[in-house]
Amino acid sequence: MARSARPWYLKKTDCWYVWWNGKRHNLAKGKANGKEAKVRLAALRKEAAANPPLEAPQTVASIIERYLRSAKTKLSPNTFELRKLYLEEFAEAEGWRPIAEAKRIQLTEWVESHAGWKSDWTLNTVYSAIQRPFNWAFDEEIITRNPFRGARHRAGAPRRPITKAEFQSLLRSSAGKGKKRPTPGARFRKILIFLHYTGARPDEAASLKGPNRLQAIRHCAQRA
Repeated sequence: MARSARPWYLKKTDCWYVWWNGKRHNLAKGKANGKEAKVRLAALRKEAAANPPLEAPQTVASIIERYLRSAKTKLSPNTFELRKLYLEEFAEAEGWRPIAEAKRIQLTEWVESHAGWKSDWTLNTVYSAIQRPFNWAFDEEIITRNPFRGARHRAGAPRRPITKAEFQSLLRSSAGKGKKRPTPGARFRKILIFLHYTGARPDEAASLKGPNRLQAIRHCAQRA
């Protein structure tokens, strides 16, 4: 799940590095020596395989990997993929870190580094997704503490139903009149009507398969 360690270039020092077993290793000097960095990383892997530690420390990535193996058979496919998306990205940034060295501020700073995550709903979803593997590992007595416990976002304002005026405004803006063929806006209008009259979520509508999906959407659009 978490990607394998790979070389990265730091312009400030003009060197290639890799995080390996919780330490930063200098692989090569000069931006043009990316191939040399990969060769040295391969040597590190070979040496590690030949000399495994007596007791490998738990890392952020190892807990996430173990959690996902357990959760895959227990969660719905959509829920699993959403959590996996956030967990893989977090593991890419912080996965090398031993649990003993992990702290709440690391999760907070990682979330704050994503300027595109602005809504309270998104931020709460991210924090919840990252917390779950470590809460699970604590409950299963795999780790003695959740290092990210307490990292959270404010609750935010509760959601509200769309008003009739707002819904009608959406329909008017996507009507697509005067065309022989249905426009993308007209097709979107049918989806809006379907969601409005069935109460389905967008992902539930998207998960409908085959002719039943089209029949249901057309039926709602004709009755509106």
